[in-house]
Amino acid sequence: MIKVLYIFVRYCTYIDVILNLFEMIVKLLYRWYNATFEFTCKIIYQANIWLMMIGIAASDLILNLRVWAVWRKTRTMAIILITLNIGFLTPVCVTWGLFANTLTCAYHRKNTALGIGCASVTAWAVLLTYQTGSMLILD
Repeated sequence: MIKVLYIFVRYCTYIDVILNLFEMIVKLLYRWYNATFEFTCKIIYQANIWLMMIGIAASDLILNLRVWAVWRKTRTMAIILITLNIGFLTPVCVTWGLFANTLTCAYHRKNTALGIGCASVTAWAVLLTYQTGSMLILD
């Protein structure tokens, strides 16, 4: 199980690169035919967001397993880590899920998705706080 999780975390970024390449090809085709790409853009960006969330959750699980192993696999540390994991990752997943559903794509020079707001930045701040706390517990 741990080996599968490790391999998934390691190679998840390659899937993200393939999605980004697909997005660039789709943009190029839409530019050739002067069409809009609202629907395709939204699907690709939502897939990227959810893939990123799954990858971050999997890497946090690996980090939690390492912290738990350093603390000699005590039951108290397992309860603390599970509580922290649920407490921090749930709001981040909800925030990014809402962000993915309200995402709008517009045709600009760079064809980027619009809508990165305060909620997304807050989700990143919460996630970084959680990972910093996990690393401090590790030491």
